[in-house]
Amino acid sequence: MRIAITGAGGFIGSHVTQIASGSGNEVVAIGRTKIDLPNVRFQECDLHDHNTMRAALADLEADLLIHLAWYAEPGKFWTAPENLDCVSSSIELVRAFVKAGGKRVLVSGSCAEYDWTEPCLDERDTNLNPSTLYGQSKASLFQILSAASPILGFELAWGRIFFPFGPGDRPERLLGTLMTAARENRPAVFSSGTQERDFMFVEDVASALWALATSGAVGPVNIGSGTPVSVREFVEQAATLVKVPLSLEFGKKALQAGEPQTLFASTKRLREEVGFLPQYTREAALLRTFEKEGLVSPS
Repeated sequence: MRIAITGAGGFIGSHVTQIASGSGNEVVAIGRTKIDLPNVRFQECDLHDHNTMRAALADLEADLLIHLAWYAEPGKFWTAPENLDCVSSSIELVRAFVKAGGKRVLVSGSCAEYDWTEPCLDERDTNLNPSTLYGQSKASLFQILSAASPILGFELAWGRIFFPFGPGDRPERLLGTLMTAARENRPAVFSSGTQERDFMFVEDVASALWALATSGAVGPVNIGSGTPVSVREFVEQAATLVKVPLSLEFGKKALQAGEPQTLFASTKRLREEVGFLPQYTREAALLRTFEKEGLVSPS
């Protein structure tokens, strides 16, 4: 099987590409940033340059498209107009892939597509009612591609990702805040931390996406742990595993307006239809993260 991957160098995409590289399939990473992995061929291409992108997909003739690329600048992506570019480029990407004979597409979606007035978000029962341009863009793309799939003749699998964490977390993100504070020997500042979220180790997220991509499941599938934990509990557990003194200051950051108290995934489809269960406990995932980040000694 020939597999095309976009966003192959990203926070999640790098792990998906690593898994794909060992799968025995022909893997091609498409994008602007060179990927240097065994068994992965790099095809330089700006996805927003539609003519170049169409030509690249026509030459590639891939069987499976794993589309993970999206604008993801921390603090900006929620409202950035670049989301609109990502929608239009994603539509053209899928059309070019199908025109070249492609049959199955996996796209990374987001829990931000859902109505956040419900704590447990279910693919079948929870309404799509995004409150941000990012969430609306993802949800709109899902609806467009879902309507197009029987007409164009391709299978669409859509992985709605919840709250990933792991090595490479940016300083603006939750775990990145703690790791940056540990390195700079200063207090780590957070909100009250009472809000509950569904955190999932990035390597498990990647494995779940790969399992979904190579399964027969179609439609939306939540990519989460299914277990909510408070931000404070998550941070405090992480802090006990970092082998440097850390000062945690809760309540020093304001919660974002409209931020819900509890959000977590229903994982029934992921478990039963995809057959995936996370490999790592939260403690093991945090230790693996800190080992890779040089904040603890390898065991």
